[in-house]
Amino acid sequence: MNKTICSVMVAVFLILFLSCKKIGNKPPTISFCYWKTTFALDSTDASNLSKFGADHLYLRLFDIEWDIESKSPMPVAQCIQTYDSKCNTNLTPTIFITNSVFENIQENELDTFAEKLTKKAINLREHIFDESLREKIDNDSNYIKFISNIKDWDKKSEFRDSIFDDKKALFFNQNKEILIDCDWTPSTKAKYFKFLEILKIKMTDLEITSTLRLWQYRDFKLAGVPPVKKCLLMCYNLTDPRKYETENSIATTEEFKKYINHSNYPLKLDIALPIHNWAIYFRNNKYKGIINSIAVSEIKSNKELFEKISDQKYMFLKDTVINETYYRYGDEFRIEQVEFKALLEFAQIIKQYIKVDNTTRVTFFSWDAEFYNRFTKDEYKQILNTITE
Repeated sequence: MNKTICSVMVAVFLILFLSCKKIGNKPPTISFCYWKTTFALDSTDASNLSKFGADHLYLRLFDIEWDIESKSPMPVAQCIQTYDSKCNTNLTPTIFITNSVFENIQENELDTFAEKLTKKAINLREHIFDESLREKIDNDSNYIKFISNIKDWDKKSEFRDSIFDDKKALFFNQNKEILIDCDWTPSTKAKYFKFLEILKIKMTDLEITSTLRLWQYRDFKLAGVPPVKKCLLMCYNLTDPRKYETENSIATTEEFKKYINHSNYPLKLDIALPIHNWAIYFRNNKYKGIINSIAVSEIKSNKELFEKISDQKYMFLKDTVINETYYRYGDEFRIEQVEFKALLEFAQIIKQYIKVDNTTRVTFFSWDAEFYNRFTKDEYKQILNTITE
């Protein structure tokens, strides 16, 4: 393709592309946390993201745990991107670091740890962002119209590459945040906060943000305030799931009120609300684990295998093996999830104490058809409107 003609076509396409993607002064929109180890959004996922009005995903890149043998931090469960992923949103890479890392690492080892994490995160971010940008281009209606007029495959490829090169800097600039997720404690806050300061130096082109648990929000004088400009407030997992008498460890309105009870937190906050569910497994009233491998909808509907013994508890009616786990007659599952009414109540409480404006990101944890299909488009909008009105 003649370079002059190609340049003109790219310029015209970019005007159309950007004119449909205005950034300024828009109201808050919906975001989701993507917490799977394979980044694979099919066409149905992409359609639902659009339907819900979501223009952003928190994408977990990998976890870091303390390795006892090497006595060092070790990355695990790295996210693998599939090449047929239909991602068409903005992305914030997220790295979960267990608190045990900061319990065990020496202060003089933080710089080396930060250097290794930076290198791995930047490389993986670059790869995923490149592929995601290509998907954004390939799925743009203006691009599809332009490309349909080009019959030669090499010319199509040249046109696509030219658009990619011109859009890459803008796309990367719009997605400059990296979220560090760690449930730090008063005893580890000094090392965690120093680690964040080191990361800010090593990732000068990116904004480092941190997650914030509800207890860290409520008791911020004890927990400390991380050295970042904003945090993602994680409004779930409030009580101990291991106790048989627990009503709902993910969250209840009464428990939520105990944490969101002041307006004194000194940093800007984005909000993460729970849409996930799980089953808590008990045998003889003793905790056996959290089960994510069996859909809650299946437990509720399979009356041959489960007997409902209360609104939340279901009992096995026979010995059985599911996903290589052996369950006995009489074993119990406690079903936990937060209903729509409760999420509206959470939103009202948040609105009362936390400043929410059109730059606040309202996020739902986490992206999975079993979870996000629990609510309709209108219900997501109701939650968003309640928290932002």
